[in-house]
Amino acid sequence: MGVACLAGYLPQELPALETGLPVFWAHGRRDDKVPIDSARAAGRTLESWGVRLDFCEADSGHKVGAECLRALAEWVGRLDPS
Repeated sequence: MGVACLAGYLPQELPALETGLPVFWAHGRRDDKVPIDSARAAGRTLESWGVRLDFCEADSGHKVGAECLRALAEWVGRLDPS
């Protein structure tokens, strides 16, 4: 089990996630809807909670770039199926 966030944001009211939970975050550096600095800050917050964060940045807007799609596929392949 894991959580993937694709060009999203971290809601302020979200409770801390389980320590060790695999989290994948993909974000475009030119996102005009959710700024990359916001995504980077969310990543730091997640890391402070102890999740296993894989963070992928792409040179794209508010979408998932090709390199992050490949990284997402690899990340899903590494998830424990149990």
